[in-house]
Amino acid sequence: LKILYPKVSAYPPDKILNRPLWFFKELAHRIKQSSKLKKDEGLILQREIISTIPTLELFLKLPYIFDVDDAIFLHKKGLAANLIAKNAEHIICGNSFLANYFETYNKNISIIPTGIDTDLYKPVNHSKRKKVICWSGTSGNFNFLYKIENQIKSVLDVSKDWKLRIISNQKPNFKVIDREKIDFIYWSPVNEITPIAESSIGIMPLPDNDWSKGKCSLKMLQYMACGLPVVVSNVGMNIEVL
Repeated sequence: LKILYPKVSAYPPDKILNRPLWFFKELAHRIKQSSKLKKDEGLILQREIISTIPTLELFLKLPYIFDVDDAIFLHKKGLAANLIAKNAEHIICGNSFLANYFETYNKNISIIPTGIDTDLYKPVNHSKRKKVICWSGTSGNFNFLYKIENQIKSVLDVSKDWKLRIISNQKPNFKVIDREKIDFIYWSPVNEITPIAESSIGIMPLPDNDWSKGKCSLKMLQYMACGLPVVVSNVGMNIEVL
């Protein structure tokens, strides 16, 4: 198995002035990677080669599988995602919402829900559980938490010895929850498992929109595999899993 990573990032930088240079660097890097692909190799694309922009997809000489677990067709009206779907040998979707969309572009579709390695994500002894409500995710999803910040604060105000555990790539910026009530842990593949397992409740708030319906409930599955009770939004695949 060979994973082809972007040079710096698959996503454009925040500053608009830095984006042209980022784009050409990533494009040159991807062209170099594509030129080294062998004819007998299989290829799986998990999203656009360069985020939201159609670039090399039309020029790939190898047949490929398109593996989708997010509603990436919502970016730029699906220009890049639809192009990839049309030319794929097969599409694997994480849920039926994604499959229903992409079947317009390709009839060769399988639904394979997200799975969890239960040798890694598993319950710990109850004595190791801490009085924390756990949320794990990227900082790009902090808005989901901010929208229920007042509700979380009301719970923490009543339960004085409880905290909100955040496992992410950067610290959140809450407006009403005191910093001393936040137990922040920097995310890494290794650093995520034990803090989830040693929590007492897992939460996954989501808005009721198409982006949320494209999600495949990964975080909820991680909580549940560790034996945590969960509080999740009644949206998309969360309904099916719970």
